[in-house]
Amino acid sequence: MQEWFGVRSVYEIRAVGIPKKTDKDFNPDILMFEDRIVIFKAKDFESALKKARIEAERYISQVYKNIYFQKLIKKRLKRFNAFRIFDEPGDGKELYSTTRLIKGPLTYKQAENLFFGKDENAKQHRQRKKFLDRDFMAPIK
Repeated sequence: MQEWFGVRSVYEIRAVGIPKKTDKDFNPDILMFEDRIVIFKAKDFESALKKARIEAERYISQVYKNIYFQKLIKKRLKRFNAFRIFDEPGDGKELYSTTRLIKGPLTYKQAENLFFGKDENAKQHRQRKKFLDRDFMAPIK
């Protein structure tokens, strides 16, 4: 019998090449990491992880250019984390769960920063455009 699994993977996204043009938001040193959870129907954890590896290879093979005409490449971090979904996916159903043991004490703000990262300021938010497909963005002026 096949069951649903959520498989988490993390990718580094890097812009490579010399930009044709830059603007005030361009930062040559910034990297982006993407945290993805993809669901699969599989008979067990190993089958779900095998499907996840295949899907991850397809995902990282998609190469596109940013608005600075740099190539954006993805590299997967080695680890996957799989979760068996106990209910049929749907509204209000748990898709993925994981836990961590952390040496305390920890404030709620520290916990939020650990799990979700620190809030981005407006400048950091604008720098995200370096990692967006130029086909969906207006050209820089």
